[in-house]
Formats: sequence, C-alpha cells, structure tokens
Amino acid sequence: MDISILFETVESLQFAVEMNIASDFDTFRKIVRSRKEFLQLRDMAESQEGANYLFSRITELCKEESDPNFEDTFDVALAVYLMVLDGCIGGHRICPEADTNMATLAIVIKERYDSMQYFWARHVIDSIQARHAPFDVKEQSK
Repeated sequence: MDISILFETVESLQFAVEMNIASDFDTFRKIVRSRKEFLQLRDMAESQEGANYLFSRITELCKEESDPNFEDTFDVALAVYLMVLDGCIGGHRICPEADTNMATLAIVIKERYDSMQYFWARHVIDSIQARHAPFDVKEQSK
C-alpha cells in the first residue's frame, strides 16, 4: 500500500471511531495490533527509512492546529504510530539512534501532552516512558 494512503487511512475519522470502541488501554492495543494497517506500518518501520517516515509524520501531526477544548484529532493516529515505533525499537529491529529520536518526539508532543489533548497517545507515551529512559516527557522539555 502507498504510504500516503496508509497515513490517510490511519488518520481518518473512520479509523479513529473503530479504535475508540476500546474501553481500556489493553483492549485498544489488541484492536490496533490486529489491524492490517498496523502490520503494514510495522513492516515499513523495520527499515530506517520507514521509521524516519513515521518520525516525520508524527512531527507534522503535532504541528497541526487543534481545538484545546477537545481531544486532538490525531490522537489515535499518533498512538498507532508511536506503538509501531516502540515495537520496532523494543525489538531492536531498527537502528540505535531510534531511542534518541523517541526522546526528540517527547519534546515535540510535550505541549499537547500536558494540555490533556491526547488520550490513547498519552497511554502509549506513558507505556514507552516506563521502558525507555530517554523518552521522559517531563525531562526532555527542560
């Protein structure tokens, strides 16, 4: 599948609605991991080039305007992208610089993380933070 179509699918309202049926984080992760889009993203992210696409896309989405009174439009997509990268990093399938890139992402998403605009992405971030010392949202923003 073309990467732009894959991003468009994961960032769609329909995809978010389907993922938001989850009642808790474990269920959310199970639903996401069962989706073909997640598997395609995971396969793509196993290469450094593919991982870089995801890092770039996350950065782009974090720059999008969002109503501060509501959950971020791209909360589900960001959660999925972070899960993909975390799985690839945790499994050491991509380069060691990935941990540094994850720490950089912490800086990029810090503002919205603190403003509570993320729900699922916040859960993923907290999960990653528990396992990857460089991915400390509070410390990276200083």
